[in-house]
Amino acid sequence: MIAVTRDRSGLVKIDWSNDSEFLQVEGLSSELTAGLFVEKAEKDGLLIDDGGQLVAVLRYITELLEKNRIQVEVDSSLRQEADRIENEGSLVTAVRHQPDNEATETDAVVIPRLARELLPHQVQGVRHGLRVGNAANFSVPGSGKTTVALAIYAALKGKGIVDRLFVIGPASSFAPWEEEYEATFGSEPLSLRVVGPSYRRAQQLRDAERYDLVLCTYQMAHRERSNLKRAVQRCRGFLLLDESHLHQKHRRETFFKHCAGAFASS
Repeated sequence: MIAVTRDRSGLVKIDWSNDSEFLQVEGLSSELTAGLFVEKAEKDGLLIDDGGQLVAVLRYITELLEKNRIQVEVDSSLRQEADRIENEGSLVTAVRHQPDNEATETDAVVIPRLARELLPHQVQGVRHGLRVGNAANFSVPGSGKTTVALAIYAALKGKGIVDRLFVIGPASSFAPWEEEYEATFGSEPLSLRVVGPSYRRAQQLRDAERYDLVLCTYQMAHRERSNLKRAVQRCRGFLLLDESHLHQKHRRETFFKHCAGAFASS
């Protein structure tokens, strides 16, 4: 039986060391490599770069081998990863094909009264964000992305899903976020900026429940990832990534998936 496993991020390992029949099938090895990007070829296997197309790569491997009556076993964690990708793809497709005026359960969510009135395109953005769960907004500067994000947060908080707002972004964004929070909700937030030596940062995050708005840079989020993850979980946090392209530097961190809601903007 041929084993297919995840070697490391972006790389898939095909191991035929325990399958005596594979090399006996004429041309199968060449056909297998012809449809894949081979990072490294070894005596008893291949290291494949999935190119961000894990689902297609696994489908190609399994269909080709099964067609030649070669048993193949895909590692359970790798299969789960592929299933998650397929589910996300289905969600994206459903959202793309859903008319903007189609009534949904999330459309009925009441947004608490805000100090500023939402523009029509912002209302549409809020509905989209509520519908997809973990949204991203890359609208042009000045379109009101911050207001949309705060309105989504307010709607989720009104529904009892989240309790605190966590914003990760450049230090230069801290003051604007505090100002936008006040302009949107009509009251100055009790704000926490995660700064200072490590012992102080750890204490600040332990006390996160005391604050309306928690602000942290990407560099500090990386250093305090364990404490930040616990704080977001404990506070039922809505995690917002400002200038989210900066997140790519720390894309392997896992605390982003532990929040009650998430929103990215750039």
